[in-house]
Amino acid sequence: MLPREVRVGDETERCRLCGRELGTAGTAESDRSLCLECAIETAEATLSARKRTSEAAVSERRSVRGILRLVLLFALTIGAIGVIVAQSDDLVDAVTGPEPIRAGAVETNSSADECIDTLWSAAAALQSGGDASGYRCPATGTALDISTEGTVTVVACPNPSEHSAESLSVRSDRLVPEVKLP
Repeated sequence: MLPREVRVGDETERCRLCGRELGTAGTAESDRSLCLECAIETAEATLSARKRTSEAAVSERRSVRGILRLVLLFALTIGAIGVIVAQSDDLVDAVTGPEPIRAGAVETNSSADECIDTLWSAAAALQSGGDASGYRCPATGTALDISTEGTVTVVACPNPSEHSAESLSVRSDRLVPEVKLP
């Protein structure tokens, strides 16, 4: 880089970067102190610097977007796990199915099983709004006892001792036969 030379009595100007003589045809319009080649190089360097700055900004925005996507994905995963945990009881019920009729190892004789079948039929009659008075104990042939406790109807075997049980009954609010063993 040579400094601009101005001679006294000489009207020759020189490019401030390369020192070439500036003619009227070889100067840039925007800057009269640069030759055309130096003006082009300066403009290209400026554009290149702007492009690098722009690429860095785009890269930074992409990395921020990537982080935001990961945070959103993490939040959605945690939310999904929360829903699964909150619904775990319903999921377990859906997978395992209904509870068994008998819980545990209960030994009943065949007459008790027949009476339980009769109580199931009485429960179906109660559920449909029908009458359970026509059902009889299969072991003794006696009619089942029907009583009411408020709004609940209870149908029970009149002779549970014939079935080696303390009681055999079904309630209209549960509709599942219950057997109490001694």
